[in-house]
Amino acid sequence: MKTITGTVKDTTTNETLPGVNVFVSDFQGNPFGNNVTSTDGNGKFSITVNDDDYLAFSYVGYKRNISDVTKLPAGSSTMN
Repeated sequence: MKTITGTVKDTTTNETLPGVNVFVSDFQGNPFGNNVTSTDGNGKFSITVNDDDYLAFSYVGYKRNISDVTKLPAGSSTMN
């Protein structure tokens, strides 16, 4: 297991997004287990995952973003 930390930003405005739900999911974005967190007021999050997990990012008004944890960009994730 490892801990992933990062900041979630809007792809268009580059503004950080507070309150984004971040959770371990299957490759289709369905929740897997109860490993869930939310971004803080500055869009930052921290979550513990396995190397073969996927992370889903869900926020009202945005398309759900699903990422293989081995392919996440270092330190940030964007949503559109």
